[in-house]
Amino acid sequence: MESKDIFQLFVSLPALVINIIALVVLLKSRKLPYQIRILSLNLCSADCLSSLFLCIDRRAFEIISGKILEKYFLILIYAQTSLIFITYFNLDRFLAFMFAMKYYNFLSATKVKIACALAWAVGPLMTSLQFCAMSYVDFCDKVYTGVASAISEYFFFAIFSSNLFMFAYIVYKIRVCMFRVGPTRLSASRPLCHQLAGQRTFRKIVVITGTFLSLYAPGMGWTLIKPFVSNSKVVLYMNMCTDSSISTLV
Repeated sequence: MESKDIFQLFVSLPALVINIIALVVLLKSRKLPYQIRILSLNLCSADCLSSLFLCIDRRAFEIISGKILEKYFLILIYAQTSLIFITYFNLDRFLAFMFAMKYYNFLSATKVKIACALAWAVGPLMTSLQFCAMSYVDFCDKVYTGVASAISEYFFFAIFSSNLFMFAYIVYKIRVCMFRVGPTRLSASRPLCHQLAGQRTFRKIVVITGTFLSLYAPGMGWTLIKPFVSNSKVVLYMNMCTDSSISTLV
């Protein structure tokens, strides 16, 4: 096993164990609001699968299919799907703050499950388009890489931008009116310890989102500047401007 695989195992194995434990706890827990519980179960499942494929040695994929790219393709599928579930978390809190009881009257467990099923479909689709834009492999032969790249980049830019906006709004609301997080008709019948547990959960979601945004920002920044960097005319123009500036200073 190469040093790169050992490092991946060192990172992915604890993540796999933690997410399995979280799944067991969530399956037994009935204290959380149903939408938080359903989204948490799906998020942990996606993280478990991405950690599982990250644990597997690349040579196993090479023996089975003759290609090691499939490992990273499968990891990306479930990692990108987990990003969609994180977006769902923020969207749930954002709508709860914005519309209060109107949102909870509209929301139902069935609608949350349909949204989760949609995430499991959209995640692999967007990842396939992104993968085709980055790699030239057999199943991408009939896909226009330019179109695939544009669709995937716009999609993930929309995810990043929406999370950034909702993150700022949620942090503001949590600081000034935390008592409005839970639905009124349920909070009146809940014990105080359950309400506090829900508030702690929302704070943890904010921390998770902040971490996600900080890790995702460099990649998104590169995605935005990549077309300009890869354009030879733009690079030539930038070099000319730099040379002229240096000449002026000298």
